[in-house]
Amino acid sequence: MAPAVVLTYADLADLSSIIGRNIGVKDPSAIKGELFNCVGELTTISVEGVPVTLEPRLLQRLKSRCLDKPNFDKWLREVVIKQLHDFCGW
Repeated sequence: MAPAVVLTYADLADLSSIIGRNIGVKDPSAIKGELFNCVGELTTISVEGVPVTLEPRLLQRLKSRCLDKPNFDKWLREVVIKQLHDFCGW
């Protein structure tokens, strides 16, 4: 069995900074769930209210193809729309 990963409050602060959302919770036993929720939100986009979860590896590959890194969200939106038009036809 693999050893457990122990996160300190400093680790949580660093992760919060990276994610752009506070992970800290009052109940230490709830931190794991909160962390999973945060990661899930980072890998999910919504199309007309339909959540679409993208694998982290796919997101990394998409980000590597975006030349305008600060505007990744706009670029991703354009790619999704273009691909759906290509799939369904114009």
